[in-house]
Amino acid sequence: MFIFFEILRKRKVERLKVNWVLSSFYYLINYICKTFRIKANGALPILAFGPILIGLDDLIAREKPDIIHVSPMPMAHIITAWKVAKKNDIPLVITPAMHFNDQRFDNPFIYQILQEAKAI
Repeated sequence: MFIFFEILRKRKVERLKVNWVLSSFYYLINYICKTFRIKANGALPILAFGPILIGLDDLIAREKPDIIHVSPMPMAHIITAWKVAKKNDIPLVITPAMHFNDQRFDNPFIYQILQEAKAI
């Protein structure tokens, strides 16, 4: 997963490590919920979709961007970016890559994040 910053026409790309153990844990819990027909709302289905990026919150806080643009929605890095954007009062722009009428994306948490975004 690449994080891209453009600051005063200088481009910088940082590669963050993925925490596959944590991503796999969320995936397993979500899979168990589906197997037993337990409706999982909130962050779990998004986190299960991965990836969990190590240090994303620290990177954003350190670089202090004017805006955060994330894609695709709904994946786990969106949650981190949303939390950091709220905490640091940074405008969040999201490019979704989902079918809004697809039942797999019927999660009020997704719509809460989209409503709080500065632009979609």
